[in-house]
Amino acid sequence: MQPLQMRAQRLYRRAFGLRRRIRARLIVRSLAVVAAFFASTLFPGSVLFQGGGASAQAQSAYTRGNSWTLFSEYAPNSSHIFWGVSRKRVRLEFGGEYGRRLVRGHGLEFDYFVQAKPVGLEKDPTLIGFRSVSTGQRLALLTQPPRVVIVDNSLFFLPGVGQIVPVYGSEWTYGFGLDPIGLKLNFHARSRLQPFADATGGLIVTKRDIPIDNASSFNYEFGFGGGLDYFLSARRSLRFGYAFRHISNNGISAVNPGIDAGVIEIGYSFGR
Repeated sequence: MQPLQMRAQRLYRRAFGLRRRIRARLIVRSLAVVAAFFASTLFPGSVLFQGGGASAQAQSAYTRGNSWTLFSEYAPNSSHIFWGVSRKRVRLEFGGEYGRRLVRGHGLEFDYFVQAKPVGLEKDPTLIGFRSVSTGQRLALLTQPPRVVIVDNSLFFLPGVGQIVPVYGSEWTYGFGLDPIGLKLNFHARSRLQPFADATGGLIVTKRDIPIDNASSFNYEFGFGGGLDYFLSARRSLRFGYAFRHISNNGISAVNPGIDAGVIEIGYSFGR
């Protein structure tokens, strides 16, 4: 009987030990599931608690490590928003952009980019003369119409003629720009439609002084804005943005009226 009892005791100890090991494994797995749940809730954009395939898919969906963009910017008007006082300016620019992803995670993506704008046009108002209010006849036409800071349509009284009003025209100036400082933050970075905020800083060189004569042909530019990136595929997207831009010579000339403008931007991006 004694050998049978000893054997039964050994079998009981083995079964009890196996049950304890199974219970310990279940507890560990349950804790891992709970931890993964709380991690995914607190950090929805993180891929640390996803499987290998899911992680690779999350990292590659609607994102680019390097990107190139062709874009155009249009400002239909200018006004005194913050610092600039020049009014009624129209700006049109065409350029290219290179962007590099710096950080991605938690539903966000942070990029650095540089922009080159080889084609930049600015339309400035000019004072070409005056017109009689009563007869409509143009008077005192200027042979070299000066560009003006503001467009003032106030009436003036001229003896022998009566009331007159200024007559304005416009002139275009060509230039090019370079923005070596560009920062961009995308939200919902794994989605097809991604809102973004960005900021830029750089310079503009023109064939003559802007926005008026005796200002400067070398000006600084900075701006900030936001918009939407709509991804056509994992690597190609359309950009729609709106931004504030300020242009100024920063006091390198005694004349510095500056330009504040709201800019509409449209672009096409691709990369890998």
